Amino acid sequence: MEKKKAVEQINNEHSYFYSLELDGINCFKDKQTLDLSDENGNYSPWTIILGDNGTGKTTLLKVLDRMQPDSAAVDLKKLKIDSEGKIFLPQYFISGIEGTFRNMLSELKEKSISVSLKLINNDEFRKVEVSSNIDNLDSLYDERFSNSFLISYGASRRMSKSTSLKTSVSSKFTSLFDDKIELINAEEWLLQKETLSDLAEPQSKIKFKRDLELVKNLLKDVLPDVSNIGIKPVNEQNPNLLIEVQTSYGLVNLRDLSFGYQTLTALIVDIAANMMDKYLNSENPLAEPVIILIDEIDLHLHPKWQRTVIDKLSYHFPQAQFIVTAHSPLIVQAAQDRDANIVVCKKEGDRVIIDNDPESVKGWRIDQILTSDLFELSSSKSIDFEEIRNEKTSILLKSELTDSDKERLDFINIKLNNVPVFSSKEGINAEELIKKAAELLKK
Repeated sequence: MEKKKAVEQINNEHSYFYSLELDGINCFKDKQTLDLSDENGNYSPWTIILGDNGTGKTTLLKVLDRMQPDSAAVDLKKLKIDSEGKIFLPQYFISGIEGTFRNMLSELKEKSISVSLKLINNDEFRKVEVSSNIDNLDSLYDERFSNSFLISYGASRRMSKSTSLKTSVSSKFTSLFDDKIELINAEEWLLQKETLSDLAEPQSKIKFKRDLELVKNLLKDVLPDVSNIGIKPVNEQNPNLLIEVQTSYGLVNLRDLSFGYQTLTALIVDIAANMMDKYLNSENPLAEPVIILIDEIDLHLHPKWQRTVIDKLSYHFPQAQFIVTAHSPLIVQAAQDRDANIVVCKKEGDRVIIDNDPESVKGWRIDQILTSDLFELSSSKSIDFEEIRNEKTSILLKSELTDSDKERLDFINIKLNNVPVFSSKEGINAEELIKKAAELLKK
């Protein structure tokens, strides 16, 4: 089946990740490949990385984050290769990672470039051994890659309380590596754009208003139950400007929203602010190419939000490549509807393997996904339910039942009969009607 196209036209000056090879990095002790392409050999707009805790999901994002080609372009062209063919890039790679990995990049569909880097731990520097299928390093690390753009977010993401926007926008040293890194102060950013759209010169005013409306529309669409976003008027009780949102409960200050709302708002505004800084002259910066890494995308999201967040982000960031980790079957269900890549990190003894081709669960119910190979649960029922059902089986397997066994079976059957057979609300209601009808027929 042909996958949906989230990108109609690829910007020739941008690079996307197509695959990543790791060897000897943390739990990936054997050579492993993370496939980030679709069935047609193009980059996949969405890759969802699943796996138990401790299976290297975040490690994969960290390695991708440090493989930003524009980071290499800044340094490599200015550095000399020593007599052993080694290039020194101080503080380029995170401490503690050692091994070999490969980054597959592409400017166009027809042309791909591979770069192999060997990371060697050293107290003073990191040695990087560079090899490629192109003889001239300058032809690889040149200005063509300067337009590549990658943003990364760790699981500890939260909105900054700082009023300094310069320090709030995602640092190059991302929250994937430091949980103290905060996202942009969304309220401060919105207020600044609102103020500048009123006070700036006519030409700049147009840009500020356009950026503000883009982000407002984005927030209204992605944030559940938010119909409008505006500025709270200044008065005696409210001496400072505040951003307020219109919800079904009335007007609420942005800073008074729940932590889930604030976290999602901070993430969205941070992505938008970074893209607007990158693509200053674009009519719609959000529609420009970008690679976005998000650790635990389902974190702090209500189940209803998890079902829509992939579609919403795909709509507003049509040329983005999202590579995310998740623990939620709802995210998987939504991703399968967009024919996204689903990848599973699995423990095998003392190492982890990457399964790039797990069973398809498209169209499956949530409980079916939970018990699939993706999550490997034996049952979607509670642990107590499973124990009671197993106890019933054990009693029934006895060659002869005692009076105590029979009493216990009666008790167990009553408990099990109270557990719904159907998974939907409509099915449960129908089941209750059938039970009531059966009771009436007994009379």
